Amino acid sequence: KLYPVIVLVFFSIGILVDRVVLVLTEGNANTSLQLATVSLIAGVSLELGRIFSGEKRATREEYDREGDLIQEFEAFAEKRLIAGGNCHRREVVG
Repeated sequence: KLYPVIVLVFFSIGILVDRVVLVLTEGNANTSLQLATVSLIAGVSLELGRIFSGEKRATREEYDREGDLIQEFEAFAEKRLIAGGNCHRREVVG
């Protein structure tokens, strides 16, 4: 719904910035391309940093899946684990 509008807005801004850089550099297209490449590398680096640091929020689907996994483990633990007892890994996994 909103995605095509956002793509159009950012695409338009990109074209505008490209034209402004071309005018400021007196028509030197290489400078514009270099600036675009450096900006792309910087943007990818920042986004990867957000993802790996955990700063980027999980989607609703990921959040729901995590909740399901917790509930499945709690059900498993109630059935298979005995409080206060000792067990070996083979007894739990098997």
